[in-house]
Amino acid sequence: MFSAATRFTAAAAALLCLAGCGTDPTLSPVPTIGEWQLLDVAGAPLPATILDRVVPTEQGPFELKIIVVGGTLTLAEDRGYEQRMILQVLVNGQPQPEVRYFDRGTWSDGGGTLALASTFINGRVTSGSRTATRVTLQQELTGEDDTEPLGYRFGQ
Repeated sequence: MFSAATRFTAAAAALLCLAGCGTDPTLSPVPTIGEWQLLDVAGAPLPATILDRVVPTEQGPFELKIIVVGGTLTLAEDRGYEQRMILQVLVNGQPQPEVRYFDRGTWSDGGGTLALASTFINGRVTSGSRTATRVTLQQELTGEDDTEPLGYRFGQ
């Protein structure tokens, strides 16, 4: 039989191996169900400007500025989601009525990735990444065809 010291050493080695072979501690098996608050957009704190440009029209150009004021992402246990964003629009520097962006659909999780398939906006699929404490979605919310998606980071 093995001595007590040998058994202790073997048990300690097994525990160390299990501890070293665990999963990423920053990644829970599924994203936390519940409401996530928008923290920043492309690393910029809120309120964050997502568009600031001169728009040419037949009546003449105008300056358009869109600012994200806040937002939430709710992930439900039934794999449904709702996203709400508050946008401030300025035309030639003049505030316009507040714009509320809304989307809903289903979410799926592939480990460190997240996909949102809208049932509200036809054909919209949003991709993102996640950790146990953050969700980042790559989205284009300006409605302009020539703008790139930005990272919208949410936390709990």
